[in-house]
Amino acid sequence: MKTFCAVLLPALLLLCSGCAATFEEELSKSDITVAQLESRMRQAMDPTGRFSGAKTYVMRQQITTEQGWMDPPVVQMVEIKFRRPDQFKLTTYTDNDPETAIIANGKSGWMVDLKGKKSAPLDGRALRRVLGMVRLTNPGSRFEDVFSKVEIDRSVVDGELFYRLTCRGEDEVPVYIYVGSKDSLNRRVRMKIAVGNSTIDYDSQMLAYSMYEGVMIPDESVVRQGGTEQKTKVVYYKLDVPLDDSEFRPPLF
Repeated sequence: MKTFCAVLLPALLLLCSGCAATFEEELSKSDITVAQLESRMRQAMDPTGRFSGAKTYVMRQQITTEQGWMDPPVVQMVEIKFRRPDQFKLTTYTDNDPETAIIANGKSGWMVDLKGKKSAPLDGRALRRVLGMVRLTNPGSRFEDVFSKVEIDRSVVDGELFYRLTCRGEDEVPVYIYVGSKDSLNRRVRMKIAVGNSTIDYDSQMLAYSMYEGVMIPDESVVRQGGTEQKTKVVYYKLDVPLDDSEFRPPLF
């Protein structure tokens, strides 16, 4: 499930989710099962089992948000730290200064304002979404560990053939995952994101993959959500990094 680390960071920063957007595609019955596709994806992304055996990892990703032709883009860096089985920390930096952090430790989670030196526990939908991300980023996780229902179809988009996974969690809201029929790599994720009382379309497309630590990572992608466009680039990826317990607790200010 390592692909989702790079793909869903912008969505996770909004701490919410919803149903999927509509766009042009042709659907037909799949010729393989979800289990067969997942096996192909593991082989394509983790050919030596290096990731599935990892106890920890650290990933840093640059996110460039376009603001329009009149304004310069906003450049941020996001860092993920993960330790099995369920410890997770996502820190956002602007101009190399840490601004916010999302921390999860077992069944609890916190949103931390690092500049304002305050933190608050997560609950409700926000906590469920963060804990779902933790399960997604666990090297040993499978779709069935994260979603209550997963269906598979063949999908043709702009003349290209994909396997489309329709994944639903506890709230029955679908997340659509498009996997290349030839390379078995995750190529697109679509959904709607609930922000307050409204929803916005979320569409993430993976532009390029590269090998890091023996693992195929989507190191370049573009995310379109709510009329904005974000370009992402993985700048650091390391497995089995020693991590202190304090990383996964809210800081004491």
